[in-house]
Amino acid sequence: MFDPAGDENSMSSIRAFANSWFMNAVNRDYTFALYGIGEYLIHNTTMEACLNHIKLTDPDTGKKISFWDAIEPKEGGNALQFKKNYIYEVKSVDGSVTTYNLSKDFNDPETKKFINWTRSRIRYACQSLHGALNNEDKGLIYKYFLGKAIMNFRQWMVGSFSTKFRWPYFDADIM
Repeated sequence: MFDPAGDENSMSSIRAFANSWFMNAVNRDYTFALYGIGEYLIHNTTMEACLNHIKLTDPDTGKKISFWDAIEPKEGGNALQFKKNYIYEVKSVDGSVTTYNLSKDFNDPETKKFINWTRSRIRYACQSLHGALNNEDKGLIYKYFLGKAIMNFRQWMVGSFSTKFRWPYFDADIM
């Protein structure tokens, strides 16, 4: 009731600031939201480029179509499937050709093998462009603000130096 020092008014303004939208955003760690959005954008763009690069053959017409254009959501919308059956030929370094007869359903064993091969190609492209970092290290280092800032540079520096100064090499991960 009696507040000679004026503490009550100052405390109410502090409480109002503490409950403001700005403090809620900072306290809930939305500060790195743009960083996360950027990471997803970079990796999803790389994935889309890889899927557009892989060309499947329509067995009925012989026409080539990109993997990206050949998929559609399943009924219910929670999974993907091919629009129809397709063929894909992989040419190895030694000149041999592996043919995948892809069924509409992704649960077919041969189609699963092809999807896993495609997934490894996408993962390799993302790691080549943006750096490789396993989840254990990521969790420990990204725990701190300074770690997040430093690791931002690590992701592109290693790949950049590798492409400029490394001798040509064969990577078995993409086979």
